[in-house]
Amino acid sequence: RDVVVLSSEISAPAAFSEVCSTPHNGFPVVDSGGVLVGLVSRRLLEEAKPGSLVSDCMDCSPLVARPTDALGRTLRLFRRMGCRHLPIVDSNFKPVGILTRKDLLPWVIPSME
Repeated sequence: RDVVVLSSEISAPAAFSEVCSTPHNGFPVVDSGGVLVGLVSRRLLEEAKPGSLVSDCMDCSPLVARPTDALGRTLRLFRRMGCRHLPIVDSNFKPVGILTRKDLLPWVIPSME
C-alpha cells in the first residue's frame, strides 16, 4: 500500500483534514520533489495555529531507516530514541514506507505458543 505523505507547502488545517480520513498518526513530509524533509503527527497538525503550514509544525530532523537496514538497528532506534514513527527512505531520500511501534511488536514480544 502507498505511504501517506504530506507536502510541506500545504496549510496545517488542510493537512489535518486530509489525515482524518486515515487511521495513521504519523506522516512523512516531502518537498515538491518528493524528498523527505520532515515528519509530523496528527496531534501537531490538530494543534497548529491558523495560517500555519505543515513545515511550521513538523519535526525537521526525523530519524530514518533504509529498506536494507537490519531489524536490530531499527529496534534500537525505537528503544533508545523513543521513536513512535520511523520513515523508510530510498537512496534518493524519498519515503517508501513508515514503521510504527505496533509494526515491531511481533519481534519485541515473543510468541506465547
